Amino acid sequence: GALSAIGGGPALVRGGATITDAGEGFTGSQVDSRTARSAVGQTADGTTMFVAVEGPQQGRPGMTAAEQARLLRSPRAVPATATDAGGSAQLAVGRRLLGPALYTTSPVQLA
Repeated sequence: GALSAIGGGPALVRGGATITDAGEGFTGSQVDSRTARSAVGQTADGTTMFVAVEGPQQGRPGMTAAEQARLLRSPRAVPATATDAGGSAQLAVGRRLLGPALYTTSPVQLA
């Protein structure tokens, strides 16, 4: 069984190809708006990539989901999935938040 899992969406890359509509029910405003976004992907050799893109809240243009898919595909992501979008899309390594904190932190819920 699975030792750990992560939820998110939409799917961005599958089988090494970018996905424009995985049929997951996301609205156009969710995938077509330029905003801050985070995602996780994996290369064919098993390297895991965590990517966060700053958006308008940080004074940056942000990305659409399609642009994020192309970004993850460029270093050869085989599967990749979006994990968050908007002002809460942030990345932390250990206890260090990368990029400006816009909101207070929230506890992580364990299932």
